[in-house]
Amino acid sequence: MEIINKRLSDEKWQLGDVLQRGNQVPAYALIVINNNQNYVMMDITPLNGGVYSTDVASIIGDEYDSLNELQRNNGNLWHRVNAELVIK
Repeated sequence: MEIINKRLSDEKWQLGDVLQRGNQVPAYALIVINNNQNYVMMDITPLNGGVYSTDVASIIGDEYDSLNELQRNNGNLWHRVNAELVIK
């Protein structure tokens, strides 16, 4: 029997995807476009007090011109997870 990790082989990131890094103490990010019209990973880890922003202090990593560039530079540590937005 062979186990194939499809998460690494066919994962294609899109605007609005939730990403996770780590398993023991996971961190979460949301793919958004910031005020400079670049793609960034906005920190949405629950431990951060519920304040979400695309300013430099609230994004993880760098800004990128394309989703492909964002995934190419971060896909080795971050992976898309199933998530849904709940607004109350």
